[in-house]
Amino acid sequence: MSDEYLLILDNPRTQYPSGFRDFFLEKFWSGKYRGIYYRPLVTLSYAFCWMISKDNPLSYHIFNLLFHLGVVVVLFFLSQRFLDRAGITTVSYTHL
Repeated sequence: MSDEYLLILDNPRTQYPSGFRDFFLEKFWSGKYRGIYYRPLVTLSYAFCWMISKDNPLSYHIFNLLFHLGVVVVLFFLSQRFLDRAGITTVSYTHL
């Protein structure tokens, strides 16, 4: 049995969420593994993808790809900002 079955297909919080707050109050796993992890954003993303396409894995892959690309963009601009404040010059791409 894969974890996708437990976390998505057999998880009423993912398929029928009762509220946004519950994603941040409940643990990641259920049953005997209940207290191991706390991952509210993962569970929230599963519920979002389930709402869009049920059990079609393509939406889960696209969502994860876009989310991680967004994190890379945010980290790039944060690093630029911190490096500029520290007085460290960064590469300017305007003259390339």
